[in-house]
Amino acid sequence: MPEYIELYLEFKYKTDNAILVSDDENQYWLPLSQIECEYEVEDLKRNEELLISIPVWLAEEKGLI
Repeated sequence: MPEYIELYLEFKYKTDNAILVSDDENQYWLPLSQIECEYEVEDLKRNEELLISIPVWLAEEKGLI
């Protein structure tokens, strides 16, 4: 079972399979199948901050940590 970390990121956009989020400097596409959000993705509004639970390996691969 993979280890997870929690990150606060800003929601930008979603597709059927991924969400686009950003920190203060970069944007990242994250696959919905690999993450958990504190809210339903359908309810998110652009530029809303949200808490995302993401596997450590994926966070490292994306450059989030």
